[in-house]
Amino acid sequence: MIFLFTPPEGSDLSDPDAASRWFVGNGSYLRRGETAIFDSLSNAYSTWTTENGEMNLRLQGQPVINAYIRQKERPTGVYVNGDEYCPIYDSDRSMIEVHLDRRESRTLKREQR
Repeated sequence: MIFLFTPPEGSDLSDPDAASRWFVGNGSYLRRGETAIFDSLSNAYSTWTTENGEMNLRLQGQPVINAYIRQKERPTGVYVNGDEYCPIYDSDRSMIEVHLDRRESRTLKREQR
């Protein structure tokens, strides 16, 4: 697995919520200390940014991916592979759930589950 993150200049590098940009290559689980950042049952390639409350996520890998991605606060908007997405936000874990099913070439929206 390869991972990279981009924190703002002068931020606390031990704070997992300080990063504004993440990349996970061929990974299924990433944590910083005791805090989960990325959690998936299958290996995936993913990059995401959070800016002005909006999250932009690129997610690729197996045909079906169920992933959990850390977001300290509920995003005001989420875009997965360029499409608007309405994720479930788990406030206890500070993570969003993303379900991607490429067998049907679509992202499963919350209303469809």
